Order: sequence, then structure tokens, then C-alpha cells
Amino acid sequence: MSVQSAKIKAIILDVDGTLCPEVSWTALTRGLGASVDEHMTLFENFKNGLVDYPTAKKQLIQLWRATGKANKHSMKHIFSKWELHPGAQEMVESLSARYVTCIITGSFDIWAQTLADRLGVDHWYANTKFIWDDNCELVDMDYTLDQAERKLEHLRLFCQKQKVTPERCLAVGDSGNDVEIFKATGNGVAVGEAPAELAEVAAHRVSAVTDLLSILAA
Repeated sequence: MSVQSAKIKAIILDVDGTLCPEVSWTALTRGLGASVDEHMTLFENFKNGLVDYPTAKKQLIQLWRATGKANKHSMKHIFSKWELHPGAQEMVESLSARYVTCIITGSFDIWAQTLADRLGVDHWYANTKFIWDDNCELVDMDYTLDQAERKLEHLRLFCQKQKVTPERCLAVGDSGNDVEIFKATGNGVAVGEAPAELAEVAAHRVSAVTDLLSILAA
């Protein structure tokens, strides 16, 4: 099924699992040289209610800082080596020539900004803000627990700034975090093995993100 491209004015792109094959959180942990297993244990402890959010956040930052690389310079170097799905960069460049493109991700702002610069995407929003000291060392983060609602807030802000309605946006994603923006646009494209909650509200399904071009009618 295709959509009429004349109706669509903007393309909203998720990152983890959509443009990039890896989960940025654990990919950053591995890139810094910290233990992914320890990271996942921290996450499971939080998810199962064994520790509260402030404690889990503090422990994760400590895990990263212990490597001596939890700073802007090291992180940007790590991000420069992250691969995208094959053909994703060329696809985004093609889309940007025809539509306003925007990244909305549940990941952290420095990764979203680095990727947006790399892809030539002018608009980006990230659910997590990293907080740095005067030496550009990571000291804290502002993480939103309700990821789907936060993405919806970003979509509304983008639409307000661009003077476009959500219905004129095509949203592309692969996880439950994208449910609310799929509902708001009515034009959600679920990528890959999307969970049932996302598939239920998706207007379209594609196996790979590059298949997006095929459902945009000329």
C-alpha cells in the first residue's frame, strides 16, 4: 500500500532499530569499554523495582564514568563509528530533498545531534538530555520515563514550529515508544519485527527502513 506524497509534508524518523541496527544505550556502554552485562543488570533491577530511578541512573553514570571516557569528545568519536542500516543514509538524503525530515528518538541528545548532522537532517528531538560539567564530562542525565508520551510532545512541538498538522507527517519507527506518534499522525510505518502494540496502530509495515521509499507514491 502506498501513500499520496502530496499529503505528506514531513517525515519523522526513529533511530534505534530503525535507522541504526543497535540500541544506542548498550552500544555506548560497549563503546566506552564498560560491561554491557552490568548495564543490563542495572536495567533489570530498575525494571523489576529493586532500585528506584535516581539510583539506577546514578549507577549507570558511575559505570560509564569509571571508564574515564564519559565525555563529549570520546562519545562523539564513538558515534562516528556507528553503522546505519544499509542504504539508510542515502534514503534519508533522498527524503530530505522532498520533505522536511526530523529525528525523534528515545536516545540521548548528543547522539541525535551527531546523527542529524551526519545525515543533513535539520530537526531533531531526543528524550534524554545529557548534563556535562565545565570539562565536558558527563555528570547527570534528564531521562523521561514515559518514552512514548515524550515522543508525542516532541512531535507536537515540531508540528507547531513547522506549521504542519500531525496528519501531514509520516512517522517511522520500530518499538512501543512510537505508538503515540503513530496514533497522532495516522501514518505510522512499522519497521521490521515491530511489537504487536505498534503493529496494531501502524498504517504500513516494511521489512527494512529503505522500503519506505516504495510506499511513498510519486
